[in-house]
Amino acid sequence: MLKYIVKMESFKKQIFTQLAIGLIVLAALIAGLVFFGSNIKDYSERISEGRQELFERSRALSSLASIRNQYETKAKTYLGLLYNIIPQRDQLINFSRDLRTAAGEVESFGFSFVSESSPTVDSLGVISFNVTIQTTISRLTEFIKNLEKFKFLVMIDSLSIERQRGDVFQAPFRGRVFFR
Repeated sequence: MLKYIVKMESFKKQIFTQLAIGLIVLAALIAGLVFFGSNIKDYSERISEGRQELFERSRALSSLASIRNQYETKAKTYLGLLYNIIPQRDQLINFSRDLRTAAGEVESFGFSFVSESSPTVDSLGVISFNVTIQTTISRLTEFIKNLEKFKFLVMIDSLSIERQRGDVFQAPFRGRVFFR
């Protein structure tokens, strides 16, 4: 019987040892699952954010390709038109004479350059000018219509009309012509 008790004690010791080892392994597995579970959650959030960023970049690249395609097919057509309307600075050498021609037959025509700003990468060059014209109201109206169809891009900043005598009016105005 003593042998039996000693074997039983040895057997209990083995069972407790194996149970302790099993519990330690089980605790390690549970700790590993908790640790890797939280890391997997973080990694899945990062992957989701990465996918969203890739989607947005893909959409931006698609938009850029569309804009480039539109530039190639549509904008280049209008670029030639802009080059015809917006002259180089040297082409404005006879600008005052061209304005005088657009005015037609008038009693008096005065022209002066006011200022100039050079073109930059983002903007056109601008020459400001003053014109004073004396003529009838119908010829003044015709001159303004000619400016609307003028061969260069001209903007009128200010215009005033004063009666001089009878049907003769004086119209001083300030304007700008653009160049590239």
